[in-house]
Amino acid sequence: RGALIAVVQSKLNALATIKYLGDLPQNVNFAIKQNVLIEFLKANKISYEVHEGIKKLSLVEIGRLAQRQSLRLVCFN
Repeated sequence: RGALIAVVQSKLNALATIKYLGDLPQNVNFAIKQNVLIEFLKANKISYEVHEGIKKLSLVEIGRLAQRQSLRLVCFN
């Protein structure tokens, strides 16, 4: 059991950015909104729960949890 913190929708193309800018920006991510994720889960008959009032975590706590619970999810249409 765990709480979903974020879904990364895409990632910056580092090689293309280096070629274009001559530098590598860091910590650039793109995510989708919660309502889009919920509609995706419903459309694909994937069960989920929305919890209100979950304890707010520090960035360090989030990082520790994310390391143990992260996985890559790829969806093809």
